[in-house]
Amino acid sequence: KFFRSYWEGGVFLINKGEGRRSNLDIIADILDTSRRGAKKTHLMQNSGMSFAQLEKYLDLILKARLLFVESDGSHLLFKISGKGKSFLKAYESLKALMK
Repeated sequence: KFFRSYWEGGVFLINKGEGRRSNLDIIADILDTSRRGAKKTHLMQNSGMSFAQLEKYLDLILKARLLFVESDGSHLLFKISGKGKSFLKAYESLKALMK
């Protein structure tokens, strides 16, 4: 019932929109929110996660270089990288195939 994808040594399960979001769904939400730059609070609100949950995902996403951090002087902004854009494109293609 699940499509399995191995990425950066972890196993992520993609569901078909039933029940809880998969790790890939959450990562895609974070990346999509960061297209124009986003602060942590904005990422938390748009992805519906606690601060602790977001920290774990940001650690994974930053290590994979799907996001980068930029400072606007007083705040840190998280922005999607070229690799992150490629990830989102592949994610959207995969989701379309599963419909």
